[in-house]
Amino acid sequence: MIWLLILMELVVFGVAFLAFFYVRKQELKLFLETQSYLDQTLGLTNTLLLITSGACVALGNRLYEEKNNKSSALLLSCGIALGVAFLGVKGIEYSHKLSLGHTTGVNAFLDFYWLLTVFHAAHVLLGVLILVYLTYKISRSQPLSPEGLTLKMGSAFWHMCDLVWILLFPILYLR
Repeated sequence: MIWLLILMELVVFGVAFLAFFYVRKQELKLFLETQSYLDQTLGLTNTLLLITSGACVALGNRLYEEKNNKSSALLLSCGIALGVAFLGVKGIEYSHKLSLGHTTGVNAFLDFYWLLTVFHAAHVLLGVLILVYLTYKISRSQPLSPEGLTLKMGSAFWHMCDLVWILLFPILYLR
């Protein structure tokens, strides 16, 4: 089931990316001008946060499979903290955009920016919550039942968030 959910999410993001490129082609000058308002440093910081977080989650998985729950929970906690840091950086970026009046309804680029990044941030928040739940169970040495949410499932969802951001960053932030 998790793979179906991930596939559906990737299709939704894929359609949004195609729409973005279609509209960008129609309004290239506007897109390039508005794109220059984005803070590439914050975007790159978030990219590094999510990539590092994904590595922590992957290593946490390996340690869990090796029955090293304590180290697994520690690495998963690092992944969670980096995911929360990602959301904090997005919050700083959103606050700055709002203070400048760069909201939806201003132009097509900003509409896509808000749609794509808020939708992604919602996924990151959900991924953080999933990882918190799984880490709690692992840290208490409670079994993760094969019928319920497993660490591999939660990790797959988290890596989908990584993948989408790795695509979003150059699409939105780089010219």
